[in-house]
Amino acid sequence: HRDISPQNLVVSFEGVVKLVDFGIAKAELRDTRTQSGTIKGKFAYMSPEQCVATNVDRRTDVFALGVIAHELLTGRRLFKKPSPYETYQAVIECAVEPPSKIDPSIDLALDPIIMRALAKDKERRYATAEEFGDALLGYLHQRGISSGPGDVSRFFEASFGQEIDEHGARMRELISGRAAAEPAATWAAGDDDKPADGGDGRGDRARTADSVDPGG
Repeated sequence: HRDISPQNLVVSFEGVVKLVDFGIAKAELRDTRTQSGTIKGKFAYMSPEQCVATNVDRRTDVFALGVIAHELLTGRRLFKKPSPYETYQAVIECAVEPPSKIDPSIDLALDPIIMRALAKDKERRYATAEEFGDALLGYLHQRGISSGPGDVSRFFEASFGQEIDEHGARMRELISGRAAAEPAATWAAGDDDKPADGGDGRGDRARTADSVDPGG
């Protein structure tokens, strides 16, 4: 992906986490002439090797997920500095403290899991995001903590029930409005198979298209 960051992680009302915006990955696939030395992505969530644009593979995504996990646990930005250059240098140095050292209330058992994802040497990281996820799930299971989509969905319902209801109502109104704006076409059974009004039908279809809000 090469650009995993909080902005590109979306959690649905059903509790499913989705990764969006594959722009950088698609660009790399399209442009076979991409030269080494080109840096793409957000510095604060890049891996050290991505910052120098060399030897990037899926373990750079593992590093980005490790940054996000560290920030979620501690409530602090890990590498973000006042300027892009300072942020870049912080990632290159990769001097990361275990989450529990920043916040003593964090379970010590989480430290090795997060720190492995954030290893400066990619050979020491999890080989895949799935392996990182399995390590986190193993930690939760050992402590009897349920963490499936249903649990996240119930959390949303308990915390944002009113907002979810309002969103649903707006969506129903939008869908209902679109349905009303699309009159059923009536066709004559003539040999030329033209609309019943004798025209070519383009006028009605154009008016219908104009009446629908494209932003909805």
